[in-house]
Amino acid sequence: NKEDNMEEVIEYLKLKNEYYEKFLSITAKFLGEARQNRWEDLDFFVENRERILNLIRSFEVKISKVMSQNQNDEAAVNKYKPTVQKLLEQRKALADRIVALDLELITKIDEMKTDTIKELKRTVETGQQVNSFTRTPGKTKTTKEV
Repeated sequence: NKEDNMEEVIEYLKLKNEYYEKFLSITAKFLGEARQNRWEDLDFFVENRERILNLIRSFEVKISKVMSQNQNDEAAVNKYKPTVQKLLEQRKALADRIVALDLELITKIDEMKTDTIKELKRTVETGQQVNSFTRTPGKTKTTKEV
């Protein structure tokens, strides 16, 4: 039944939005940690985001399959169009919020990388200064034969 197919699409769209909300939630949580310069959960954060994105992609595939079966039933599509549009608007709002958080997170990551590079340079410079004190200029050690 074509209407059942559209109900299925609606359900998948709702699930997609739920996962976008989860995506937003974990991003906001990690950004809070990044603002406090706490990066120890970065790998966990990246893995969770990837899992959620994979689930979202799986729903996109399912929606495409169902919609391909409904290509010639304009009445069923039109009946559910307002609901679909509402769900798509919700998804767009979630996506916009995710992008805003991601941009801030990218800035934080860039700041952390810059700080790390500066610290590395200071460490190298300090090491070079220490080495300059341990070398005796113009003299080299040689072994004398007896």
